[in-house]
Amino acid sequence: KEAEYQLHFQKEGYIEEILYGIEADVSEVSLSQEEVRLSCKDENEYDCELTFYDALNKSSDGNGMDRLDESMVIIRRGVNNRTSEPVFQGLVSGYRGSVSLTPGMYTVQMSRDGYMDTYSSLFVSRETGNELAVYATPKLKEDEYRIVLTWNEEPRDLDSHLFAPTDTGEAEDHHICYYHMEDKEGDHSLDVDDTDGYGPETTTISQVRRGQYKFYVCDYTNCSQDNEKSAQMSDSSATVRVYGSQGLIQTFYVPAHRSGVIWEVFEIRDGAVIPSQRYYDVIGNKSWWRSEK
Repeated sequence: KEAEYQLHFQKEGYIEEILYGIEADVSEVSLSQEEVRLSCKDENEYDCELTFYDALNKSSDGNGMDRLDESMVIIRRGVNNRTSEPVFQGLVSGYRGSVSLTPGMYTVQMSRDGYMDTYSSLFVSRETGNELAVYATPKLKEDEYRIVLTWNEEPRDLDSHLFAPTDTGEAEDHHICYYHMEDKEGDHSLDVDDTDGYGPETTTISQVRRGQYKFYVCDYTNCSQDNEKSAQMSDSSATVRVYGSQGLIQTFYVPAHRSGVIWEVFEIRDGAVIPSQRYYDVIGNKSWWRSEK
């Protein structure tokens, strides 16, 4: 049985915040929601800088990801708010635009021809930089999936690991990661491997096979230093967005304020995305979490 909730956050002297669209069903192991931040009451407006990038294709000048212009932007008050009346709606002609907003949390929806709609959270306050980078994925074909991982500046290197069913009979061919970026049949690929913070790390399943998929995120920065009790990844606002041919399927948020370096995010079974949301502070004898780069 599925249920949907809203959470309201109130504190004297602070602006009330609402977290929308919390979905729960019997397949959930646990629910990890996006971090909600409260801002002191303040009626002033602050300039917010938004930048838009392609999550799949790198820039031709070798400087990060390809920049996207001519994007339609809709901004709504609250966290994960995708339906209410916008506080801003307009076309951003360049890949970077500025919007003036009062303090609080907002949901930024970015739309562009040839790309999936992308939803990101923006926190505005007097004390913060009020900046947001949005990574949008090109549209997908039927039976394609794309997984986009983003996070904050630290840790510098988070890694995506996809374990797929194998049709080749070779066990190593089913593990897609930084040292094995594509299988022999070309059905699964790590398209972008980021090593200097923020992301994206982008993985594509171009042909879904029968069987079970598992997707993990590894804190390589701390795994490689045998610092298994680090809380850096947990405090990094790491977010995994899963897209299909019809658009955004599900968004996963890293469990907050916990020690650990391995995040088991979700499975795909019979074409359905099933949340896992397990978190580990033990690497064990699995060398793939920290193989040398």
